Amino acid sequence: MMVCGACERELTEDLYSGEHRVLRPSIRRCMDCVAGGNQLVLLKKGRTRPEEDECPLCSLPLPLDSDQSSSNPCCLKLICNGCLLAAQKRGIMGKCPFCRTPASDNDQQIIAMMQKRVDAGDPKAMLNLGNQYSCGNFGLVKDVRKSLQLCERAADLGLKDAHYRLGFVYHFGVALRRTRPRRPGI
Repeated sequence: MMVCGACERELTEDLYSGEHRVLRPSIRRCMDCVAGGNQLVLLKKGRTRPEEDECPLCSLPLPLDSDQSSSNPCCLKLICNGCLLAAQKRGIMGKCPFCRTPASDNDQQIIAMMQKRVDAGDPKAMLNLGNQYSCGNFGLVKDVRKSLQLCERAADLGLKDAHYRLGFVYHFGVALRRTRPRRPGI
């Protein structure tokens, strides 16, 4: 008995052509699947992107280039530039295209919006505010300790980007002092 890599059925050897009989199980296809043009299971699985990688307005995958999308501090939804352009053409100027919150140029209002989301338990807002503390943006005093606390809270809530940020900071020691000396050979 052999398993077909396309239909995943367990079939006898006589249902496979001679050239497919010798292939490894993951790429072996029975004669019915070859004739029907059925794709291998490997080509069907794992090809979808997670929902957070989609623009919430048009539901298209967000570009991998971060310059082709942006987010606002009100809702922190990542929106593609195409939807931003469409919103401008519709006259939605000075507002977030997703939540329609008026945009603010005042640093205190922007921090207040982010802090409100942090208080509500939004892990993306925690990471974003932590990044602002680490850089000293929006008039905040640069505070690495506060930045790490916010990133750790976001990581505890399961945000992958927060785990990445913490790993980066701890691996490279960005703005951290050593609490104990390194051992030789490490």
